[in-house]
Amino acid sequence: MPCSSLPARQMAFIRSSPQERRAARRRHVLQSARLGFQENGFHATSMDDIIRASGLSAGAVYGYFKGKDELILAAADASMMELREEIAPLLRNPVQSPGDFLKRVKKAIDSVSDRGPIDLRRMAVLGWAEAQCNEALRQRLSSHYGDLLARMTDIVEACQERRIETNADAIETGKLMLSVLFGTFAQASIWADEADTSIFSALEDNI
Repeated sequence: MPCSSLPARQMAFIRSSPQERRAARRRHVLQSARLGFQENGFHATSMDDIIRASGLSAGAVYGYFKGKDELILAAADASMMELREEIAPLLRNPVQSPGDFLKRVKKAIDSVSDRGPIDLRRMAVLGWAEAQCNEALRQRLSSHYGDLLARMTDIVEACQERRIETNADAIETGKLMLSVLFGTFAQASIWADEADTSIFSALEDNI
């Protein structure tokens, strides 16, 4: 088949450098694993499942990841990177209150999750469960969530600067914001309908 008749994606892959092709294959393997984890959970998804879903040889897959434990950590990193990418634009825009910020964050996360193929809300809940018996994952998530807490604290402090009096501790309020946001993820994993976000409004009167 002449190169000119190949799909654009294949042409781009052929013309890419060896480093770019390797990175693309690694992303493909990781995405195959994430989809399996999302569908069946971490424990029920085997390396054989991931290899089969990737369409690559076992040797190729193990050339990118040593095993499932490494893929689980990479999946957590990928989800948190996508979460930060959704939140980053919101941090550049002024917000009226922490509750207002959480509403914007949830709307962005819902949008990217509903668009698929990865549901960040579901992956978060699966990650919390796995972290109870996976110390490496617990530490990785602790680091990621520490960074997210710092961003939440910045939002609280910015909102407090616009008020004459406030008694709320910024860090503790940031933790409350994370708890509320993550609570909506847990609700979404159980209930098919929209999770209740009325609690966001309560934050506006208590900061």
